[in-house]
Amino acid sequence: KNYPFLKRVFPISVRSEINLDQLQDYLLARAAHRAWEYPPNATCYLSDYQRVMEVIREKIYRRLNKELPYEVEQRNMDWYEMEDGTIRVENNLYVTSESHKKILIGAGGRTLKYICNESQSTLKEMFGKNFKLVLCAHVRSKRSPMFGDIAQDVSLLGYRLTPTISMAEKQNILDTPYEPTE
Repeated sequence: KNYPFLKRVFPISVRSEINLDQLQDYLLARAAHRAWEYPPNATCYLSDYQRVMEVIREKIYRRLNKELPYEVEQRNMDWYEMEDGTIRVENNLYVTSESHKKILIGAGGRTLKYICNESQSTLKEMFGKNFKLVLCAHVRSKRSPMFGDIAQDVSLLGYRLTPTISMAEKQNILDTPYEPTE
Protein backbone atom coordinates (compact mmCIF):
# COMPACT_ATOMS: atom_id res chain seq x y z
CA LYS A 1 0.00 0.00 0.00
CA ASN A 2 1.09 3.57 -0.57
CA TYR A 3 1.13 6.02 2.28
CA PRO A 4 2.00 9.37 0.69
CA PHE A 5 1.88 11.18 4.04
CA LEU A 6 4.76 9.05 5.40
CA LYS A 7 8.32 10.15 4.62
CA ARG A 8 9.87 6.85 5.67
CA VAL A 9 8.83 3.50 7.12
CA PHE A 10 10.92 1.58 9.65
CA PRO A 11 10.13 -2.11 10.03
CA ILE A 12 11.19 -2.73 13.63
CA SER A 13 11.04 -5.39 16.29
CA VAL A 14 11.49 -4.35 19.89
CA ARG A 15 11.63 -7.95 21.02
CA SER A 16 14.41 -8.83 18.54
CA GLU A 17 15.93 -5.33 18.66
CA ILE A 18 15.80 -4.96 14.87
CA ASN A 19 16.20 -1.46 13.35
CA LEU A 20 15.76 0.34 16.69
CA ASP A 21 19.01 2.30 16.26
CA GLN A 22 17.96 3.45 12.80
CA LEU A 23 14.62 4.68 14.11
CA GLN A 24 16.24 6.45 17.08
CA ASP A 25 18.83 8.15 14.84
CA TYR A 26 16.12 9.28 12.43
CA LEU A 27 13.97 10.77 15.21
CA LEU A 28 16.91 12.46 16.96
CA ALA A 29 18.08 14.02 13.69
CA ARG A 30 14.65 15.62 13.26
CA ALA A 31 14.07 16.66 16.86
CA ALA A 32 14.22 20.38 17.61
CA HIS A 33 17.49 21.37 19.26
CA ARG A 34 16.53 23.55 22.21
CA ALA A 35 16.61 23.73 25.97
CA TRP A 36 14.49 21.26 27.90
CA GLU A 37 10.96 22.49 28.45
CA TYR A 38 10.87 21.28 32.06
CA PRO A 39 13.68 21.15 34.61
CA PRO A 40 14.94 17.68 35.58
CA ASN A 41 13.53 18.01 39.11
CA ALA A 42 9.99 18.86 37.90
CA THR A 43 7.26 16.69 39.37
CA CYS A 44 3.93 15.57 38.00
CA TYR A 45 0.97 17.83 38.76
CA LEU A 46 -1.47 14.90 38.93
CA SER A 47 -2.52 13.40 42.26
CA ASP A 48 -1.73 9.74 42.95
CA TYR A 49 -5.40 8.94 42.33
CA GLN A 50 -5.32 10.67 38.92
CA ARG A 51 -2.06 8.97 37.98
CA VAL A 52 -3.51 5.53 38.76
CA MET A 53 -6.64 6.30 36.72
CA GLU A 54 -4.50 7.48 33.79
CA VAL A 55 -2.36 4.33 33.86
CA ILE A 56 -5.46 2.12 33.75
CA ARG A 57 -6.93 4.26 30.96
CA GLU A 58 -3.69 3.96 28.96
CA LYS A 59 -3.71 0.16 29.25
CA ILE A 60 -7.34 0.06 28.11
CA TYR A 61 -6.46 2.21 25.06
CA ARG A 62 -3.49 0.03 24.20
CA ARG A 63 -5.40 -3.24 24.50
CA LEU A 64 -8.71 -2.38 22.82
CA ASN A 65 -9.36 -1.14 19.31
CA LYS A 66 -11.43 1.48 17.53
CA GLU A 67 -13.96 3.51 19.48
CA LEU A 68 -14.46 1.17 22.43
CA PRO A 69 -11.67 2.54 24.66
CA TYR A 70 -13.18 6.01 24.40
CA GLU A 71 -16.52 4.72 25.68
CA VAL A 72 -15.07 3.13 28.81
CA GLU A 73 -15.81 5.23 31.88
CA GLN A 74 -13.90 4.52 35.10
CA ARG A 75 -15.24 4.95 38.61
CA ASN A 76 -13.10 4.38 41.67
CA MET A 77 -15.04 2.37 44.24
CA ASP A 78 -12.35 1.82 46.87
CA TRP A 79 -8.69 2.60 47.52
CA TYR A 80 -6.76 1.57 50.61
CA GLU A 81 -3.41 0.28 51.81
CA MET A 82 -3.42 -3.34 52.96
CA GLU A 83 -1.44 -4.60 55.98
CA ASP A 84 1.48 -5.72 53.79
CA GLY A 85 1.76 -2.24 52.21
CA THR A 86 0.06 -3.21 48.95
CA ILE A 87 -2.31 -0.56 47.60
CA ARG A 88 -5.67 -2.10 46.69
CA VAL A 89 -7.67 -0.19 44.09
CA GLU A 90 -11.18 -1.25 43.06
CA ASN A 91 -12.59 0.38 39.93
CA ASN A 92 -15.77 -0.16 37.99
CA LEU A 93 -15.47 0.17 34.22
CA TYR A 94 -18.70 1.22 32.51
CA VAL A 95 -19.53 0.65 28.84
CA THR A 96 -22.65 1.38 26.81
CA SER A 97 -23.72 -2.13 25.80
CA GLU A 98 -23.53 -5.78 26.76
CA SER A 99 -21.49 -6.54 23.61
CA HIS A 100 -18.91 -3.90 24.62
CA LYS A 101 -18.79 -5.41 28.09
CA LYS A 102 -17.96 -8.82 26.57
CA ILE A 103 -15.17 -7.26 24.50
CA LEU A 104 -13.78 -5.45 27.55
CA ILE A 105 -13.76 -8.63 29.63
CA GLY A 106 -12.43 -10.80 26.80
CA ALA A 107 -12.57 -14.57 26.40
CA GLY A 108 -12.24 -16.11 29.83
CA GLY A 109 -11.54 -12.67 31.31
CA ARG A 110 -8.19 -12.44 29.50
CA THR A 111 -8.51 -8.82 28.33
CA LEU A 112 -9.44 -7.49 31.76
CA LYS A 113 -6.73 -9.61 33.38
CA TYR A 114 -4.16 -8.26 30.90
CA ILE A 115 -5.21 -4.66 31.67
CA CYS A 116 -4.92 -5.39 35.43
CA ASN A 117 -1.51 -7.05 35.16
CA GLU A 118 -0.02 -4.39 32.89
CA SER A 119 -1.41 -1.60 35.08
CA GLN A 120 -0.11 -3.22 38.27
CA SER A 121 3.35 -3.58 36.75
CA THR A 122 3.47 0.07 35.63
CA LEU A 123 2.12 1.32 38.96
CA LYS A 124 4.70 -0.70 40.93
CA GLU A 125 7.45 0.86 38.83
CA MET A 126 5.92 4.33 39.19
CA PHE A 127 5.22 4.33 42.95
CA GLY A 128 7.67 1.71 44.24
CA LYS A 129 4.81 -0.21 45.91
CA ASN A 130 2.79 -3.28 45.00
CA PHE A 131 -0.69 -2.65 43.65
CA LYS A 132 -3.68 -4.98 43.62
CA LEU A 133 -6.22 -3.84 41.04
CA VAL A 134 -9.76 -5.14 40.98
CA LEU A 135 -11.51 -4.06 37.77
CA CYS A 136 -15.17 -4.91 37.20
CA ALA A 137 -16.98 -4.31 33.90
CA HIS A 138 -20.56 -3.04 33.92
CA VAL A 139 -23.08 -1.81 31.38
CA ARG A 140 -23.94 1.83 32.05
CA SER A 141 -27.60 2.26 32.91
CA LYS A 142 -29.85 4.24 30.60
CA ARG A 143 -29.71 7.89 31.56
CA SER A 144 -32.87 9.47 32.82
CA PRO A 145 -33.64 12.91 31.37
CA MET A 146 -33.78 14.50 34.84
CA PHE A 147 -31.56 12.54 37.18
CA GLY A 148 -29.11 10.46 35.17
CA ASP A 149 -25.62 9.55 36.16
CA ILE A 150 -25.32 12.70 38.26
CA ALA A 151 -27.26 10.95 41.02
CA GLN A 152 -24.88 7.99 40.82
CA ASP A 153 -21.81 10.28 40.83
CA VAL A 154 -23.07 12.15 43.88
CA SER A 155 -24.01 8.94 45.70
CA LEU A 156 -20.44 7.67 45.26
CA LEU A 157 -19.33 10.72 47.22
CA GLY A 158 -21.71 9.82 50.04
CA TYR A 159 -24.49 12.28 49.19
CA ARG A 160 -28.02 11.86 47.91
CA LEU A 161 -29.80 14.08 45.42
CA THR A 162 -33.26 15.13 46.53
CA PRO A 163 -35.53 16.44 43.80
CA THR A 164 -37.15 19.77 44.57
CA ILE A 165 -40.30 18.78 42.70
CA SER A 166 -42.85 16.17 43.61
CA MET A 167 -42.82 12.77 41.94
CA ALA A 168 -46.11 13.64 40.21
CA GLU A 169 -44.54 16.80 38.76
CA LYS A 170 -41.49 14.85 37.68
CA GLN A 171 -43.65 12.22 35.99
CA ASN A 172 -45.66 14.95 34.26
CA ILE A 173 -42.42 16.49 32.92
CA LEU A 174 -41.22 13.12 31.67
CA ASP A 175 -44.56 12.38 29.97
CA THR A 176 -44.81 15.77 28.25
CA PRO A 177 -43.41 15.72 24.72
CA TYR A 178 -40.69 18.24 23.97
CA GLU A 179 -41.88 21.15 21.86
CA PRO A 180 -39.21 23.68 20.89
CA THR A 181 -40.16 27.34 21.21
CA GLU A 182 -39.63 29.71 18.34
